[in-house]
Amino acid sequence: MMTKRQLNLHEFFADHPVFTLSQLARARGDGQDLGPARNQLKHHLRQGRILSVAREIFAVVPPG
Repeated sequence: MMTKRQLNLHEFFADHPVFTLSQLARARGDGQDLGPARNQLKHHLRQGRILSVAREIFAVVPPG
């Protein structure tokens, strides 16, 4: 059984300025379950920290 690991999202965003939903899900340890990663992205989209570039492709908005 796979265990989830704690993901430092700031580090993930720094290492992946453009990323896919499935990349984030794998980094979170969710495997093929995209739901939790999608919910986390919705929060960051509302906060203006990321932008949706295309379907399931996102870009990080630089600070400032």
